[in-house]
Amino acid sequence: MKGQSGYMVYWEDDEYDRLLKTEVTIKPFQYTINPMALWKPVIAEEDKEVKSGIPEIISIKKIKLPRNTMCSPLKIMRNGLGAFLSFFPLGEPTKIGEEKEFDKLVFLPVFDGKVKKGDLLGVLLVYFVNTGVLGGAMDVRETREEVERASLVYWKEGKLVREETDIQSTYFFQSSVYEYIPIISAENMKVKKGELKIIKTVGFKAPKNTVLDSLFTMRNALGDIVDIFRDGKPRKIETTREISKVVFLPVRDGEIKKGDLLNVAALHHVVVDEPAFKPVKFRAKANLVYLENGEIRREEVELEPFGHYEGTSKGNWAVLVSEENKEIKKGEVESIKIRDLVLEPGTAVSPLCGMIYALGVTLDVYGPGKPKRIEKQQKISHALLFPVFDGKVKEGEIIGILRLHKVEVSSVDKITGLLEKILEKLSMSSGKFTESSEWPHLWHKSHGLG
Repeated sequence: MKGQSGYMVYWEDDEYDRLLKTEVTIKPFQYTINPMALWKPVIAEEDKEVKSGIPEIISIKKIKLPRNTMCSPLKIMRNGLGAFLSFFPLGEPTKIGEEKEFDKLVFLPVFDGKVKKGDLLGVLLVYFVNTGVLGGAMDVRETREEVERASLVYWKEGKLVREETDIQSTYFFQSSVYEYIPIISAENMKVKKGELKIIKTVGFKAPKNTVLDSLFTMRNALGDIVDIFRDGKPRKIETTREISKVVFLPVRDGEIKKGDLLNVAALHHVVVDEPAFKPVKFRAKANLVYLENGEIRREEVELEPFGHYEGTSKGNWAVLVSEENKEIKKGEVESIKIRDLVLEPGTAVSPLCGMIYALGVTLDVYGPGKPKRIEKQQKISHALLFPVFDGKVKEGEIIGILRLHKVEVSSVDKITGLLEKILEKLSMSSGKFTESSEWPHLWHKSHGLG
């Protein structure tokens, strides 16, 4: 397979007055994900007034990541004012095999207010990988678990409160087993392009030891879910969490109707301390909302409990390259035509965290017509770009990078059996598990793949 060419566009410095452009060819290669991962708190290092829907670049307490790491924000808003979208690096983006430092992020406010120094803005998931072409595997024990002081910011009885606490970065074991949870509107709501809405959804309980993520393919023609919203104090992954609201970003004017499918979440079963897997087994009917010949269509579908497991720990890249020139304005979401990307059946995608494109964050991708199930071949033709600066997207510019993983889609009953087999293998706590000579290979053994 040939390399993918395009232009990397980045800011020279924090004056944001000079854009630099470098032509690159990103060669395809596979990487292997380590079963152990880490989460780290992301803490504000400055005070800043924020306004709903207007993205802000906020200084954070510096985060250093070793070579051969990838990362992504943990879903479920950790700050009552808004969502952590991406890091904001200056200069040419770093490579996976290089050490990384981040001291700024892109924050999307859902409410007007003031971020204060010391506020928890989000939680970062850190994945350790081996690319093969870059040398030996990453030793996760190079990165220490640390305790940091931060303020939890959340809504309580209609008021925004702050509560100072200790937050520990923690290792956890990835089962690479996911359940699909349809996120379905529980109300009717008029929406207008670019105006954030909090929408009530059909509730479900995310069991303890689960991480909520998106399947990262837009599944409603009216817009996309930015994050999960919860009233009250943020709860730990080790606890059960009630999910019944989302932050929705409309891409066109229209009306969300009760029963509309807003997107599909991927619930990843993990081990934080003692192994405990509890499937949700969510079953529902919902309306697919899609665009056909310029008009919004709805089709009722029955959604059976199902999910996927990553049949291999390997993944690779896909580059999102603009195929058009388009003026953009800060905070006004835009659909950008990109070079067509064909996803083979059973391919899951997720974004590479860290703002790849100087002018904005790619929130999602989508293709023409009715949304397709992950088991079918899909064509991706557009990216949903959320501008952080005014400017102009130009043809040939790289506006994002996707991670591609081959998965095996299965019924929830089969997935439950798979989790039970993994539990049999996990006879020790995750803290001790990393000291075992077997732990990097357990995932393959549990599937009979190794």
